[in-house]
Amino acid sequence: SWIEAADAWKKMGAWVDAGRCYTKAGEHLQAAEALEKAEKYNYAAESYRLAGYPSKAARLWMMRGDPSKALTLYQQGGNPAGVGQCYAALGQWKDAASHYEKGEKWIEAARCWERVGEHQKAIDDYLKGGDAIGATWAKKRLEMKRGTSGKAAPAKAATPAKRQQRSSLG
Repeated sequence: SWIEAADAWKKMGAWVDAGRCYTKAGEHLQAAEALEKAEKYNYAAESYRLAGYPSKAARLWMMRGDPSKALTLYQQGGNPAGVGQCYAALGQWKDAASHYEKGEKWIEAARCWERVGEHQKAIDDYLKGGDAIGATWAKKRLEMKRGTSGKAAPAKAATPAKRQQRSSLG
C-alpha cells in the first residue's frame, strides 16, 4: 500500500518519496510533515491546506516570502495575529495593528501604531503587553511630536543679547 511504502521511505529518511506516497494515500498531514522536513515548502504548504491546517500552510508561505498567499490562509484559519503579520509584511500598518490587537499581540500592535504616528494607541498597547519601557519611549516620541505643552512647539525668536553674541562670534 502507499502508506507502507511511505513508512518505508520515512524510515530511510527519504522525505520527498515519503511525502509523495502519503499524498497518493490521501494522508495530507503526514505528507505535509514529510515534505516540510525535505524543505519542499510549497508542496508542504499545499498538503497542510488540504489536511485542514491553513495556519500551518500560511506559516510556510510566510517563510517563502509570500504574505499575500499566507493572508488568505490565516484568515481561513481564524488566526488574527497571523493576519496581522501578513499586513505588516505588506506595509499595511493600521490593518496589521488592529489584527495584532485582536490576537492580543500587544507589542507588535504598538510597533505598528508607531509606524503610522498613532503614539497614544502605541502607548496603550505597550502597557497592555506589559512593556513599560516601550510605553515610556512611545510617550517621549509623542511629547516630541507635540512639544511639552501638547501642541507643536513654536520656534524661539532670538533675543537682542543672543543676536549680539552671534554677531561677535562671526
